Amino acid sequence: MFKSKTQNPSKLSFILYERESSPKYFEVSKRYLQTLIVGLPLISLVSIVSVMILLIYFKNIKHSLQLREPKIIEALKKENEVLKKEKATFLTQNNDLQKKLLTKKDTYLDSLALFKKIPGQVDQTAKGELIVDRPVIRQGKDKNIQLDFNLTNNTKNKERVSGYVFVLLKEKGLLQYYPADSMPEDQNQIFFNKGEFFATSRFRPFKATFFGPQSLQNLTFSIIVFSNTGDLILKKIISSKLEN
Repeated sequence: MFKSKTQNPSKLSFILYERESSPKYFEVSKRYLQTLIVGLPLISLVSIVSVMILLIYFKNIKHSLQLREPKIIEALKKENEVLKKEKATFLTQNNDLQKKLLTKKDTYLDSLALFKKIPGQVDQTAKGELIVDRPVIRQGKDKNIQLDFNLTNNTKNKERVSGYVFVLLKEKGLLQYYPADSMPEDQNQIFFNKGEFFATSRFRPFKATFFGPQSLQNLTFSIIVFSNTGDLILKKIISSKLEN
């Protein structure tokens, strides 16, 4: 049984009667009781609202990720396809090099004595993977001679072709070569991979410059291209008039 005393208006007093025990007296502050009655529901309401906001926030993040996921997967698939093609190319080149190194009988290209021969090197110019397009011989600065040309991809499906390009100039028994630094100082032959590197699916322009020859008549240029594994894939002789 509870009873309230009114002598102190700021507090509530309670007397607890039990059957066989003596009565017990309690006092509770009205302000504390009001805070307890109002505060607990308010805290619960704030907690519920906070949880709902967090749920909506994480739901929006999940939805955004679901929208982005297909684009990310598609980009990763394309990148994976490119890497697979590059890996297949490297494996093919590696197998070709291994076959060349294991070849017991060397097949050399006798007409290319300037270049250092490697085991298993073969002439694959018959495939016609590359062609020389629009060659122009012109006189550059300081009376230098310049050969401009395009190296055009001639494969059926425009598959990427790469390798190393050299240009030779023969004039009255003298021989110049491009790139000029392709022959090591302590060597008398050129390694096939010292040429100007290229890789193209369409065409690649070149400008090969040489020191001015004594005579501008009967200039003969040889364009020589090796594959990444050292096979000869193009040999083109150019002899034409000088253009100013």
